[in-house]
Amino acid sequence: MQFYLPRALFGFGVVACASLSAQFNVTHVTPTPETTVASALGDITWRLSAAINPATVNTTSVKVWGRWSGVMNGTLSLESGNTMIRFVGSEPFSAGEMVSCTLTSALMSAGGVALPDSHVTQFWTAAAPAVQTLTLQSTLNIRVPGEGLIRSYGAYAGDLNNDGYCDLLIPNEDSSDVRRFMNDGAGGFSTFTIHSLPSGLKPSANEGADFNDDGWTDFVVCNISGNSVAVFMNDGTGDLLPPTVLPVGTGPRGLTVLDVDSDGDTDIMTANRTSGTLSMIRNNGNGTFAPAVHFQGGVSNETSIVAADANGDGIMDIFVGGYGSQNVALMLGDGAGGFTVSATVAAGGRPWMMATGDVDLDGDIDVVACCSNTSRVSVMRNNGAGGFLSAVTYSCGPFSLAIDLGDIDGDGDLDLMSSSYSSGTFSVFRNNGNGTYGPQTVLSALGAGSCVIFADTDGDEDMEVIGIDELADMLFFFDSPPLPHQEASLGGSLEINGTGGSPGFGGAAMLPVALGSTMTVEMRGHPGQSWLLPMGFAMDPGAPGPAGVLGLQPNILFLVNGLIDPLFTLDATGTDTFTVPVPPWLPPGLPITLQGLAVNPANLAIGFTFANPMTIVLN
Repeated sequence: MQFYLPRALFGFGVVACASLSAQFNVTHVTPTPETTVASALGDITWRLSAAINPATVNTTSVKVWGRWSGVMNGTLSLESGNTMIRFVGSEPFSAGEMVSCTLTSALMSAGGVALPDSHVTQFWTAAAPAVQTLTLQSTLNIRVPGEGLIRSYGAYAGDLNNDGYCDLLIPNEDSSDVRRFMNDGAGGFSTFTIHSLPSGLKPSANEGADFNDDGWTDFVVCNISGNSVAVFMNDGTGDLLPPTVLPVGTGPRGLTVLDVDSDGDTDIMTANRTSGTLSMIRNNGNGTFAPAVHFQGGVSNETSIVAADANGDGIMDIFVGGYGSQNVALMLGDGAGGFTVSATVAAGGRPWMMATGDVDLDGDIDVVACCSNTSRVSVMRNNGAGGFLSAVTYSCGPFSLAIDLGDIDGDGDLDLMSSSYSSGTFSVFRNNGNGTYGPQTVLSALGAGSCVIFADTDGDEDMEVIGIDELADMLFFFDSPPLPHQEASLGGSLEINGTGGSPGFGGAAMLPVALGSTMTVEMRGHPGQSWLLPMGFAMDPGAPGPAGVLGLQPNILFLVNGLIDPLFTLDATGTDTFTVPVPPWLPPGLPITLQGLAVNPANLAIGFTFANPMTIVLN
């Protein structure tokens, strides 16, 4: 994976800073931090307070990570007098995933001033609309034939082999191993590989990250009985190397990954219930780690931990759940490895696991928790000043062990999922659009609803809920029938003369194109996807059909590339470009609309999907 910095950047004039002490920081980021409806096409910008040294704009200073996509590959450029960095992804993000965007302190101004701390923002890509009905689509046995109880507990969905599809990693407590299921490209997981840990460690909470900065997703799991974490490095093919086991505090139950000290690499933190501590394990920069440092988390019996930027300063903070004190503490990070308690809030029970996101769409991070002793899930909203509003709780099944946030119905807000060990169920709560939730929808397991996650495993851009049953050692895949819609990235987004059309219909201004000029058209989507380009006159969008919404009058259109080749194919980066000469004899002011049409085998109803339209006006 490589980034490409246009050579022309090095010919730009350098704007000198008034002094080396001049302030150099991030002033604006797009997409808007914490938005839940960002385009999956990966156009990200950072505006800085001073001109940037082009030589420092590279993969060390600019990092983009998708929760499921992993390390994102793309093109970097400088704009606006070298004060703005633009990242354009070489392939779409996964729909509905959380994306983390980081500028590290390796970035420097033209005057030699370094960014003082790593600056991190997060956003969520839009998920496709789906009906509000989840049904069981399939199950998956995690055991070897004839094997007894292995107690599967926890799951990670992420692209291990960089093929664009989510694979699965499942920790198993009693067999002390992690089982790797590779996606067949259609959401199927027929076989698995066992990656063993030393006996008796009981692996549980887990996360994915690129620890050695090689562009491949690695994996870390905390071991309840082993008082340790195990780090599995990716071998560069999607397979995992034997783990490195690192000591932490006693009884680790929670785990998160973040850059604690602004050095550009990913560190590990655990919450240790028995010792009542947090453990910080700093990355040495190459995927090896310094010994853990232990400190208090502002609660009693630290059990859960999750990282996010709670106060909008670009520095990652941590939320810590206290099993004994039944509360949650917010600890603000200083960018140098230090954390200070800013606020605490009663959780309404023992917070076993937590998740973060902007549930009320006000632009700041909120936290949710499953409360294991009260049969409730808890929503603790950010008050916008580094603290919490009082928790609001909702009834769920007894002994709730896991929780996650995601836009299950594709309506632009974050729904909530939880699990119930004692009732053998999973619960889905739909967001009302303001951070309050409706009554639960109950989904059944066989023995114990121990964990629940969500992801787009089949590439259809709506979300699947994946439940884990630790007594049956099975995965349950629940899905919703899709609504007719325009795909956010499948089929791509047209980019004309360097200006991208926004996903969706309407809201994009007509693009002026000069008569007699040559227009460059770019199609973006999934690698290997076939497509063609109809052109014609726009019409008011009608009702959605199985392929999305047609924005062209069907009786007055023609195919640009259909005259030469029936179909074009997107290359390995998920793009295709060609030029179209604009005849000088066309009448000025004539509006012409372009709309890609991509072959989409996942759309079984019709076999193709419309891209967004883009209208040009001739002048």
